[in-house]
Amino acid sequence: MIEPLEALKDYIRFSSVSTDPAYADSMVAARNYAQGLLEGLGFQVEVVDTELHPILYAERFGDPAWPHIVIYGHYDVQPADPFELWTSAPFEPEVREGRIYGRGAADNKGPTIVHMTALSRVLAEHPDLPLNITYVIEGEEEIGSESMPAFFDHYAERLAKADFILVSDTGSPNTEQIVITTALRGLVDFEVKLRGAKSDLHSGIHGGAVYNPILALTEICASLHT
Repeated sequence: MIEPLEALKDYIRFSSVSTDPAYADSMVAARNYAQGLLEGLGFQVEVVDTELHPILYAERFGDPAWPHIVIYGHYDVQPADPFELWTSAPFEPEVREGRIYGRGAADNKGPTIVHMTALSRVLAEHPDLPLNITYVIEGEEEIGSESMPAFFDHYAERLAKADFILVSDTGSPNTEQIVITTALRGLVDFEVKLRGAKSDLHSGIHGGAVYNPILALTEICASLHT
Protein backbone atom coordinates (compact mmCIF):
# COMPACT_ATOMS: atom_id res chain seq x y z
CA MET A 1 0.00 0.00 0.00
CA ILE A 2 1.28 3.47 -0.86
CA GLU A 3 2.16 5.78 2.04
CA PRO A 4 1.13 9.10 0.48
CA LEU A 5 3.27 11.64 2.31
CA GLU A 6 6.53 9.77 1.87
CA ALA A 7 5.67 8.85 -1.72
CA LEU A 8 4.96 12.49 -2.53
CA LYS A 9 8.18 13.64 -0.90
CA ASP A 10 10.15 11.16 -2.97
CA TYR A 11 8.34 12.25 -6.13
CA ILE A 12 8.96 15.96 -5.50
CA ARG A 13 12.69 15.36 -5.11
CA PHE A 14 12.92 14.64 -8.83
CA SER A 15 13.47 18.03 -10.47
CA SER A 16 11.47 17.03 -13.54
CA VAL A 17 11.49 20.36 -15.39
CA SER A 18 10.43 19.60 -18.95
CA THR A 19 11.46 22.96 -20.41
CA ASP A 20 15.17 22.65 -19.62
CA PRO A 21 17.42 19.94 -21.13
CA ALA A 22 19.65 20.26 -18.06
CA TYR A 23 16.97 18.34 -16.14
CA ALA A 24 16.72 15.46 -18.62
CA ASP A 25 18.04 12.89 -16.13
CA SER A 26 15.52 14.02 -13.53
CA MET A 27 12.73 13.67 -16.06
CA VAL A 28 13.74 10.05 -16.60
CA ALA A 29 13.99 9.44 -12.85
CA ALA A 30 10.54 10.92 -12.18
CA ARG A 31 9.01 8.83 -14.94
CA ASN A 32 10.68 5.69 -13.62
CA TYR A 33 9.37 6.44 -10.13
CA ALA A 34 5.79 6.84 -11.36
CA GLN A 35 6.18 3.67 -13.41
CA GLY A 36 7.33 1.77 -10.33
CA LEU A 37 4.30 2.91 -8.34
CA LEU A 38 1.96 1.76 -11.10
CA GLU A 39 3.67 -1.60 -11.46
CA GLY A 40 3.41 -2.03 -7.70
CA LEU A 41 -0.36 -1.67 -8.09
CA GLY A 42 -0.46 -4.42 -10.68
CA PHE A 43 -0.45 -2.33 -13.85
CA GLN A 44 1.15 -3.36 -17.11
CA VAL A 45 3.10 -0.25 -18.10
CA GLU A 46 4.21 0.85 -21.56
CA VAL A 47 6.74 3.65 -21.99
CA VAL A 48 5.58 5.41 -25.15
CA ASP A 49 8.44 7.23 -26.86
CA THR A 50 7.93 10.79 -28.08
CA GLU A 51 10.23 13.39 -29.60
CA LEU A 52 10.75 14.90 -26.15
CA HIS A 53 9.59 13.14 -22.99
CA PRO A 54 7.92 9.70 -23.11
CA ILE A 55 4.38 9.02 -21.94
CA LEU A 56 3.47 6.32 -19.44
CA TYR A 57 0.53 4.22 -20.61
CA ALA A 58 -0.60 1.69 -18.01
CA GLU A 59 -3.47 -0.79 -17.89
CA ARG A 60 -4.99 -2.94 -15.19
CA PHE A 61 -7.70 -4.90 -16.97
CA GLY A 62 -9.97 -7.80 -16.17
CA ASP A 63 -13.34 -8.61 -17.69
CA PRO A 64 -13.99 -6.47 -20.82
CA ALA A 65 -17.55 -6.03 -19.56
CA TRP A 66 -16.35 -4.10 -16.51
CA PRO A 67 -16.55 -0.29 -16.52
CA HIS A 68 -13.41 1.41 -17.81
CA ILE A 69 -11.85 4.54 -16.32
CA VAL A 70 -8.90 6.53 -17.67
CA ILE A 71 -6.83 8.56 -15.19
CA TYR A 72 -4.64 11.36 -16.55
CA GLY A 73 -1.68 13.11 -14.95
CA HIS A 74 1.77 14.49 -15.77
CA TYR A 75 5.18 14.05 -14.21
CA ASP A 76 6.81 17.28 -15.42
CA VAL A 77 6.83 20.53 -13.45
CA GLN A 78 7.38 24.23 -14.03
CA PRO A 79 10.87 25.71 -13.51
CA ALA A 80 11.52 26.68 -9.89
CA ASP A 81 13.69 29.75 -10.42
CA PRO A 82 14.23 32.31 -9.02
CA PHE A 83 15.39 29.95 -6.27
CA GLU A 84 16.19 32.77 -3.83
CA LEU A 85 12.48 33.52 -3.46
CA TRP A 86 11.75 30.09 -1.99
CA THR A 87 11.50 29.72 1.78
CA SER A 88 12.71 26.14 1.42
CA ALA A 89 14.50 24.35 -1.42
CA PRO A 90 11.99 23.66 -4.22
CA PHE A 91 13.08 20.06 -4.75
CA GLU A 92 13.58 19.19 -1.10
CA PRO A 93 10.00 18.91 0.22
CA GLU A 94 9.23 20.45 3.57
CA VAL A 95 6.09 20.23 5.70
CA ARG A 96 5.12 23.47 7.45
CA GLU A 97 1.88 24.05 9.34
CA GLY A 98 0.19 21.04 7.80
CA ARG A 99 1.17 21.83 4.21
CA ILE A 100 3.87 20.29 2.05
CA TYR A 101 6.00 22.70 0.05
CA GLY A 102 7.98 21.80 -3.05
CA ARG A 103 7.81 22.27 -6.81
CA GLY A 104 5.11 20.00 -8.17
CA ALA A 105 3.45 19.36 -4.80
CA ALA A 106 0.17 20.69 -6.18
CA ASP A 107 0.78 20.55 -9.93
CA ASN A 108 0.75 17.68 -10.55
CA LYS A 109 2.58 15.25 -8.33
CA GLY A 110 0.34 15.64 -5.29
CA PRO A 111 -2.93 14.82 -7.08
CA THR A 112 -1.27 11.91 -8.88
CA ILE A 113 -0.12 10.42 -5.58
CA VAL A 114 -3.56 11.00 -4.04
CA HIS A 115 -5.27 8.96 -6.74
CA MET A 116 -2.66 6.21 -6.61
CA THR A 117 -2.98 6.06 -2.83
CA ALA A 118 -6.75 5.84 -3.02
CA LEU A 119 -6.48 3.06 -5.57
CA SER A 120 -3.93 1.17 -3.48
CA ARG A 121 -6.27 1.25 -0.48
CA VAL A 122 -9.27 0.15 -2.48
CA LEU A 123 -7.32 -2.73 -4.01
CA ALA A 124 -6.06 -3.76 -0.58
CA GLU A 125 -9.68 -4.25 0.50
CA HIS A 126 -11.01 -5.42 -2.87
CA PRO A 127 -8.20 -7.07 -4.88
CA ASP A 128 -10.74 -8.28 -7.44
CA LEU A 129 -12.15 -4.80 -8.01
CA PRO A 130 -14.41 -5.09 -11.10
CA LEU A 131 -13.00 -2.05 -12.85
CA ASN A 132 -10.72 -1.69 -15.86
CA ILE A 133 -8.25 1.12 -15.25
CA THR A 134 -5.95 2.98 -17.63
CA TYR A 135 -3.33 5.50 -16.55
CA VAL A 136 -1.90 8.11 -18.92
CA ILE A 137 0.93 10.14 -17.38
CA GLU A 138 2.75 12.47 -19.74
CA GLY A 139 5.93 14.51 -19.44
CA GLU A 140 5.11 17.53 -21.58
CA GLU A 141 2.05 19.11 -19.99
CA GLU A 142 3.95 22.19 -18.88
CA ILE A 143 5.16 22.81 -22.44
CA GLY A 144 1.87 22.35 -24.25
CA SER A 145 1.48 18.55 -24.51
CA GLU A 146 2.79 18.56 -28.06
CA SER A 147 3.12 14.77 -28.20
CA MET A 148 -0.40 14.02 -27.03
CA PRO A 149 -2.28 14.36 -30.36
CA ALA A 150 -0.13 11.67 -31.98
CA PHE A 151 -0.43 9.54 -28.84
CA PHE A 152 -4.23 9.79 -28.92
CA ASP A 153 -4.29 8.87 -32.60
CA HIS A 154 -2.24 5.75 -31.90
CA TYR A 155 -4.22 4.66 -28.84
CA ALA A 156 -7.62 5.91 -29.99
CA GLU A 157 -9.25 2.50 -30.16
CA ARG A 158 -8.21 1.55 -26.64
CA LEU A 159 -9.03 4.91 -25.07
CA ALA A 160 -12.36 5.28 -26.87
CA LYS A 161 -13.74 2.39 -24.81
CA ALA A 162 -13.48 4.41 -21.58
CA ASP A 163 -16.65 5.14 -19.64
CA PHE A 164 -15.04 7.81 -17.44
CA ILE A 165 -11.99 10.07 -17.54
CA LEU A 166 -10.50 11.38 -14.32
CA VAL A 167 -8.05 14.27 -14.65
CA SER A 168 -5.71 14.46 -11.67
CA ASP A 169 -4.63 17.99 -12.53
CA THR A 170 -7.24 20.20 -10.92
CA GLY A 171 -7.46 22.19 -7.70
CA SER A 172 -9.42 22.66 -4.51
CA PRO A 173 -10.04 25.90 -2.57
CA ASN A 174 -9.35 24.31 0.81
CA THR A 175 -8.76 21.01 2.59
CA GLU A 176 -12.32 20.77 3.90
CA GLN A 177 -14.18 20.96 0.60
CA ILE A 178 -14.45 18.24 -2.02
CA VAL A 179 -14.41 19.65 -5.54
CA ILE A 180 -15.62 17.94 -8.70
CA THR A 181 -14.33 19.72 -11.80
CA THR A 182 -16.62 19.09 -14.75
CA ALA A 183 -14.88 21.08 -17.50
CA LEU A 184 -11.44 22.44 -18.37
CA ARG A 185 -10.16 25.01 -20.82
CA GLY A 186 -7.18 24.34 -23.05
CA LEU A 187 -5.06 26.10 -25.63
CA VAL A 188 -5.71 26.74 -29.29
CA ASP A 189 -3.71 28.52 -31.96
CA PHE A 190 -4.57 29.21 -35.56
CA GLU A 191 -3.73 31.44 -38.48
CA VAL A 192 -6.36 33.65 -40.10
CA LYS A 193 -6.04 35.04 -43.63
CA LEU A 194 -8.44 37.75 -44.75
CA ARG A 195 -8.85 39.03 -48.29
CA GLY A 196 -10.51 42.26 -49.32
CA ALA A 197 -10.45 44.34 -52.46
CA LYS A 198 -8.03 43.31 -55.21
CA SER A 199 -6.60 46.84 -55.43
CA ASP A 200 -6.08 49.88 -53.21
CA LEU A 201 -9.23 51.87 -52.52
CA HIS A 202 -9.42 55.48 -51.44
CA SER A 203 -10.53 55.65 -47.82
CA GLY A 204 -12.41 58.89 -48.31
CA ILE A 205 -14.45 57.54 -51.20
CA HIS A 206 -14.80 53.87 -50.32
CA GLY A 207 -14.37 53.95 -46.53
CA GLY A 208 -17.44 52.45 -44.89
CA ALA A 209 -18.90 51.34 -48.19
CA VAL A 210 -16.39 48.55 -48.79
CA TYR A 211 -15.93 46.02 -46.01
CA ASN A 212 -12.41 46.44 -44.59
CA PRO A 213 -10.53 43.24 -43.64
CA ILE A 214 -9.30 45.05 -40.53
CA LEU A 215 -12.91 45.38 -39.37
CA ALA A 216 -13.49 41.69 -40.03
CA LEU A 217 -10.38 40.77 -38.04
CA THR A 218 -11.51 43.01 -35.18
CA GLU A 219 -14.91 41.32 -35.11
CA ILE A 220 -13.29 37.88 -35.09
CA CYS A 221 -11.04 38.83 -32.17
CA ALA A 222 -13.95 40.39 -30.27
CA SER A 223 -15.95 37.18 -30.63
CA LEU A 224 -13.32 35.03 -28.90
CA HIS A 225 -14.10 34.14 -25.30
CA THR A 226 -12.37 31.88 -22.77
